[in-house]
Amino acid sequence: SFQSCAMAYAPFTQLPSPLGQFSGGSHAPVAVALPELVVEDAGSAEERKRIFEFAREVVAEHSRWTTQQQAEEAERKSRLEIMRVATGQSSPTAAATAAQRPRAGRANEVSLKFCMPDGREVLHSMRSSETGFDILAQATNLMQSESITVKVSGPGGFSKEIKEVDFATTIAGLGLRAGSTYDVSVRQRR
Repeated sequence: SFQSCAMAYAPFTQLPSPLGQFSGGSHAPVAVALPELVVEDAGSAEERKRIFEFAREVVAEHSRWTTQQQAEEAERKSRLEIMRVATGQSSPTAAATAAQRPRAGRANEVSLKFCMPDGREVLHSMRSSETGFDILAQATNLMQSESITVKVSGPGGFSKEIKEVDFATTIAGLGLRAGSTYDVSVRQRR
């Protein structure tokens, strides 16, 4: 059993010694004796097999997690691109420029003052028929980030955080009244 254990570790004995211990700059392999502790703690073949199976499970789980993270990142980028297309903007910079030129106020429009974390305030008018998604898309383009929270507040103590369930709801359906002005607080999600 000592011999089978020693044979399992034999390739490792041919590895070069640590840096700084080469003689004359040579990278020749140095034979290393196996410590007795390795032989004593090697355990049974079944225990070693169990340990390696566990290690394989950990590596497989990490691989699944990494794949999931990459898929989620791709989905976030896709949603950001959809928001840009939905608002008709070619880039976040173009969206910010367009948002600074509010349309003339009409009876079926709501004025939104986007209050950014850096202190900027951008006034933008939206039709009552636009949706919560449009508000979030405008805020996303102004922030140049998709990881944000958006909270609308206004007359009469109105306050509403725009969430994914509000994406298809019209601005009027969210409770914003045409002809009124609302503050839209935009914050980076932590």
